[in-house]
Amino acid sequence: MRIFSGLYKGTNIQTSSRLAYRPTKAIVRKSIYDRFNNLESKSVLDLFSGSGAIGFEALSRGAKPIVFVEKDIKIFQMLIKNSKKFPKTNLKFYNMDAFSFLKLKSNFDFIYADPPYGKYNVNLLVEKILGRLNHNGVFILECQKKENLNSNSKTLNFGNSRLLIWEKF
Repeated sequence: MRIFSGLYKGTNIQTSSRLAYRPTKAIVRKSIYDRFNNLESKSVLDLFSGSGAIGFEALSRGAKPIVFVEKDIKIFQMLIKNSKKFPKTNLKFYNMDAFSFLKLKSNFDFIYADPPYGKYNVNLLVEKILGRLNHNGVFILECQKKENLNSNSKTLNFGNSRLLIWEKF
């Protein structure tokens, strides 16, 4: 997996088929950043970070600070290993549960959440995350296409995956 654009274009991000996570497909990442390419000095939360590809792509496009939250310790260790390819000054890492992190009083301009399919109450997750979104912010949730949500979001489908997009004005 590689960074598509910006300062770190072409930087390789390590992934692993042996770990229990599902990397965001390249076509999905490209669609996100084609749509929301101006992240200069925007604060970013990469929730359920996995390899960190979403957050590192945001860093490459000028976002700062970027916060990564990943609960699984083995996946978190891979995330930290990937982070060594980038300057640390604007990166923060949390090895904790997403709901515990969301209890902290931090708000963001751009939030991406990609929880493991079928393991979280996504309606509750959406409610909590929308409360952490800054004015003029964007929240993107990646979930299963069959996921039933009570939402008034924009929807993009990619095979079995669905992106739900909220923009707060």
